[in-house]
Amino acid sequence: MSIQKYVMASALCIAGLTASIKSNAQIVATTDYVKQANVKVFVTQYKMDADVVVYKTPFLKNAVGNNGKWYFTASQGEANKKIYYIKHKEEADVIVYFTNNSAEAGWVNKKKRYLFN
Repeated sequence: MSIQKYVMASALCIAGLTASIKSNAQIVATTDYVKQANVKVFVTQYKMDADVVVYKTPFLKNAVGNNGKWYFTASQGEANKKIYYIKHKEEADVIVYFTNNSAEAGWVNKKKRYLFN
């Protein structure tokens, strides 16, 4: 195999891996406008009220899957989901409780899980 073919094959493999990580990850960006959002989110102070318990992970590699571990990005172009924070629970698509413990993350109301697929 020539060097050019090897470099091209390597680049395609890296691009494919990057795309697969991004497509399965919960990369989230916030928006200031409800019309730009995929999901309207209400943040609750009470875990028992939540549809999903979310852990904000500082590492993209930990945000794989739809399991309540979200990686927040400033770039809406990088995000899988754009969220808008709603002030009234009744207007929200999903109710979120943020936790500092990654082991607590996960869906409580599995019927709403599709919103982050």
